[in-house]
Amino acid sequence: MPIFHHYVFSSSTVPISNQLKQDHIPRYTYIWIFGEHMDKPAIVFFGTPEFAVPSLQHLIDRGERICAVVTQPDRPVGRGLQVRPSPVKELALKHALQVLQPERVRAPGFLDRFQTLGTDLAVVVAFGQIFPRVLLDIPRLG
Repeated sequence: MPIFHHYVFSSSTVPISNQLKQDHIPRYTYIWIFGEHMDKPAIVFFGTPEFAVPSLQHLIDRGERICAVVTQPDRPVGRGLQVRPSPVKELALKHALQVLQPERVRAPGFLDRFQTLGTDLAVVVAFGQIFPRVLLDIPRLG
């Protein structure tokens, strides 16, 4: 029996209304992948605060192929201004995932590194920076 994978991700740049010929289409792209031994897409997760932790945990629990987690650099917090990692970084390290912490996602060094990951899909949950078009164009599936 074939395995059925269903991925949904937001995309405001894909003109899907012409493809599906429906009047009321949300701004989402749907991808159905069929196959007995279909490889899962290589996912890079972008997130920083506690709000993003359940989404990353869900991807981990599903056994998705997460090739990297990108989060904000460690920052001083609290009265003592102790440098602490983000909640997303703590979860990623707990599961031995690769963590990237660029100051700016538009920096050429990070963009080069991101391109070498072979990313199929980027999942973004409360990351905290505006993504440049060049970054959005790198993942094969969006």
